[in-house]
Amino acid sequence: MAAPLGEVSSADRGVTAETAGLVPPTHERRDFTEQYAVITGASNLRGFGNAIGKIFNERGISGIILAVRPESLGKTQAVKEEIEAHGNANILILPLDMRRPEDFPGFMKTVLGEFPRVDMLINNAGANNNNLAVRMKQDKWTEVIETNLRGPHFLSVEVAKQSMIRQKKGKIVNMASVVYTGGNFGQGGYVESKAGVVALTQSFARELGPFGIHVNAVAPGFVPTDLAGDLLTPEGLEVLKNSTPLRAVAKAEQVARAVAFFASPDSDGITGQTLVVDGGLGGAYLDLMDHTKTLTGLRNAEAQILELQAQLASLTGAQQ
Repeated sequence: MAAPLGEVSSADRGVTAETAGLVPPTHERRDFTEQYAVITGASNLRGFGNAIGKIFNERGISGIILAVRPESLGKTQAVKEEIEAHGNANILILPLDMRRPEDFPGFMKTVLGEFPRVDMLINNAGANNNNLAVRMKQDKWTEVIETNLRGPHFLSVEVAKQSMIRQKKGKIVNMASVVYTGGNFGQGGYVESKAGVVALTQSFARELGPFGIHVNAVAPGFVPTDLAGDLLTPEGLEVLKNSTPLRAVAKAEQVARAVAFFASPDSDGITGQTLVVDGGLGGAYLDLMDHTKTLTGLRNAEAQILELQAQLASLTGAQQ
């Protein structure tokens, strides 16, 4: 029946699940009460870790460990304070270098000395070290692989062994990237690590599923965080926005809500999956990013390639 004259119908107002009362607004949901989380890589105010921590606290979580590199302990205090302003959780900062899996058993011992268990592990810490594959130094490539792939692998193992398997439940959410679907210019090590994260997610889901542990991943597109903020020029960012169906790139808060979905009871029937959060751009993102003139720091990539070709040609000529 049509709304009376002068009144706005629910259809005109744009009814959502939240406004219809089917799902409480995020700030009123309390489905994380009496739960405890570890979030790695939460040292930047513009980063995913901060956004995830705030949503978790809003939803009633009891405790959060922010696990960051030792050299980032100081600046993480500002992140801790922002998260604390969104709820009543006990927020602790602990040092953890994802490149040092030998430290993980001791880290977990410390965590379990503070909290009774770990219900959620968010493998958010990341590194990129963008460069052309032919220019990438081996130590820089290794740092990316160790931080983005080896670290999440062995930290997930340690959290599962010391807490989640014993309690017969848990949610592990890994941070992948949309670039895993088709590669990206100048991001060889990063793409390789993120493709590995998707494979890790699938394998761990199978192995840990019998213990009630869910393992999923979120794959953001370009999001202007501290890690990715300098990747595009302002002009390149506008081109990217205008290429998406939504005419916008994803925000850290939107990625955090996807993580919260996988960490919540809403995802109890899901494991081994990767959710892309990229504004609907999909594979076009890869085509766009292939235009290296929009990449700050790699703008002269074509010149570098030509220089390398000339060097190779000279070497070939010298050998003949």
